[in-house]
Amino acid sequence: MTSNAINAVELGIEAIGNPGLARGNPIERHYRDVLCSRIHTPQNDAILGAVGRAAFALPSRGAQA
Repeated sequence: MTSNAINAVELGIEAIGNPGLARGNPIERHYRDVLCSRIHTPQNDAILGAVGRAAFALPSRGAQA
């Protein structure tokens, strides 16, 4: 999930070119924000595990049985 978001913003920067990295360009801010998601959000394995449990209606990790 996180890597897909990063890839999407990087594609936008590639399409725009160097101006996409200039301060004041909205995509530059999106790029900084999405790169921070590597640190500040659950990692892909945690996200995919939660999605899988939800898809199969399994209790979340740590839930009382």
